[in-house]
Amino acid sequence: MKTLLEFFTLFKLLFLLVFFVSNITSAQETLDLEKRVEMLEKKLEEHTDKKNGLHILNNLRFAGLVQMDANIYDGAFNASAEGRTGSDVFVRRVHIRMFHKLSNYWDYVLLLLAGDDTTRFLVGFGRYQPDNKTEFRLGKIKEDRSFSVQYIGEELTGERPMVVNAFATAFQWGAQAHRLFDPGFRISAGVFKDRKFGSERDGQDENNALLLGYNTRLTWSHINDDMLLHLGGSYGLREISGDRFIISTPADVFVARPNLDISPELESADKADIYMTEVVAQKGALRFESEYGFMNVDSLSATQEDLSLSGYYLGLHYFLDGKTQQSYNRKYAKFGRPTNENNVWEVYTRLSVLDLVDNNEGTKAEVAMIGATYFLNPHIHFQLQFYDAEVSGPGVNLAPFAQPDGSILSDGRAITARFSYRF
Repeated sequence: MKTLLEFFTLFKLLFLLVFFVSNITSAQETLDLEKRVEMLEKKLEEHTDKKNGLHILNNLRFAGLVQMDANIYDGAFNASAEGRTGSDVFVRRVHIRMFHKLSNYWDYVLLLLAGDDTTRFLVGFGRYQPDNKTEFRLGKIKEDRSFSVQYIGEELTGERPMVVNAFATAFQWGAQAHRLFDPGFRISAGVFKDRKFGSERDGQDENNALLLGYNTRLTWSHINDDMLLHLGGSYGLREISGDRFIISTPADVFVARPNLDISPELESADKADIYMTEVVAQKGALRFESEYGFMNVDSLSATQEDLSLSGYYLGLHYFLDGKTQQSYNRKYAKFGRPTNENNVWEVYTRLSVLDLVDNNEGTKAEVAMIGATYFLNPHIHFQLQFYDAEVSGPGVNLAPFAQPDGSILSDGRAITARFSYRF
């Protein structure tokens, strides 16, 4: 019995000794672990401080475009010089874009736009994208008013069609939002400071109050294998608030003068209602694009009636390899770049019509174009187009179309070439 008691006593002493030693070891390990964690935290802070600048750079992205154009034109395209052959070589566009991603939802874009003579403007906007179907923009942004106006410079075939230049606007200060819905619907809306239709082009009326423009665009698209169908329409309201109103726009040739399309002039206009419809289809390498626009301008003058103006274009494109397509961006309801840009040819034709005749004033221009684009690689491509234009309406009986010898310059031809470099 005594032996058994001694055994249990020895066991208890041994257990207490092991427990005491293990606690000392555990406490020491805990202290060591805490020190290690503290050292790692300090190193992480130092590493973060050193990497902060690099982190910002990693969230910056730059892109650019340089375009050189050559134009040769005669007849109505150069009516101000009695229809003689005119020509020019110039820098059409220099675009420098910077994208900075602030978070998974926020980013901003800065864009420098320059031409041959001077820097035209610096635009910028912030974007909030809570998900991949919704976007809000605030700043100097491109209005979502038409299919063709959504093309950026590197995606354009020649110049934008006349009806788009006349009725749809480009960059304006404002706010805009869009949302995608299944199956294939997209709606956008925005409000802008309008600098296009008031006579002073300063975005203010005679009382220095803001002239605002409102727009909404609804589109639907369906994609099935290599087939795409896109339908859309938009409405824009433009405040004019008593300012003088006139539209004058070039006819597809950038430097040609005078502008072939000139609307009647209203001494005082209240507002303009603008409607655009768009039909686009693509099957394999073949693509069809079209838009129709109508504008009604309310006159405030007792001696002048309201104006009704309209225009449209029809375009047909084909990639000669029979495989390349124009990529479609569902988020922005527009075409982007071709699916193949290495050693591929695209040929196309377009009819562009803008009728600015009303109240027995103004002109109507019809311009037919054929052309080709060669994509050497994703960075370099070349364009060549031929234009044939005809001008009609009461306005052709006035200068500069009416010549001193009594003749009328009502038609013209032009050849344009473009070199584009993207980086």
